[in-house]
Amino acid sequence: DGVMSDITARKGMDDALHESEVRYRSLFEDSPISLWEEDFSEVKKHLDGLRESGVRDFRAYLEANHAVVEECQRLVKLVDVNKATVSLYHAADKKELLQGLDRIFTDRTSKDFQKALILITEGGTRLEAETVHRTLTGERMYVSLWWLVAPGHEKTYDKVFVSIVDITKRKKAEDQLLTYHRRLRSLSAELSMTEERERRRIATDLHDHIGQTLAMAKIKLGILRQEVSAGPA
Repeated sequence: DGVMSDITARKGMDDALHESEVRYRSLFEDSPISLWEEDFSEVKKHLDGLRESGVRDFRAYLEANHAVVEECQRLVKLVDVNKATVSLYHAADKKELLQGLDRIFTDRTSKDFQKALILITEGGTRLEAETVHRTLTGERMYVSLWWLVAPGHEKTYDKVFVSIVDITKRKKAEDQLLTYHRRLRSLSAELSMTEERERRRIATDLHDHIGQTLAMAKIKLGILRQEVSAGPA
C-alpha cells in the first residue's frame, strides 16, 4: 500500500507539473506581447571573472571597453521567443531571431545593454528601459523593454524573461509635439523681437517728428520776434 501511495503521489505531482508547463507554454506562446526567454549564465561568469581580475568600477570599465560589451552580447543564449516576437521583428520563423542579439541590436541598444550588465554585477534582477531595436527587414523601432530574472535563478541568471512593446508611434508623436513646441517658442521669440523693433521704430519716428516740429516752431517763433521788434512797416 505504501509503495502504491508513493507511486500515486508521484504521478499526481508529475501530472500537476505537466499541466503547469502546458499552461506556461500557452501563456508564453500566445501572449500578444513580444516575449523572450534568455540565458545570461555565461555573461554572469564572464563578469565574475572580470571582478576576480580586479575590476571594481564596472560602469567606467564597460564605457572604456566596448569590446567587452560586444563579447557579453554574444554570450547571451536566446532560448525561445513567442509568436508575437516573430511578427514584431518581421522574422520568417523563430530560428531567425534565435541566431543572436546582434541581428536586432543598434548602437543605441548596445549602449543600453551596458545597464543590464551593470545590474548583474550589482545583483539586480529587474530592469526597465526604452531603447531602439531594428527588425530583420532593417526598420528601426522604438521599444519599451522589461528585463526580469526568473525567481529561483538569481544566482546564475540562466533564466531571464524579456518583454518588449513597440512604442514607435508614441515616440514619433512625442517628437512631433516637441518639434511643434520648439517652433512655437521660436515664433514667440521672433514675435517679441518684431514687436520690440516696431516699438523702437515708432519711438524713433515720434522723436524725429517732434524734433522737426519743435525746430519749425522755433524758426517761426524767431521770425515772429523779428517782425514784432521791427514794428509796423
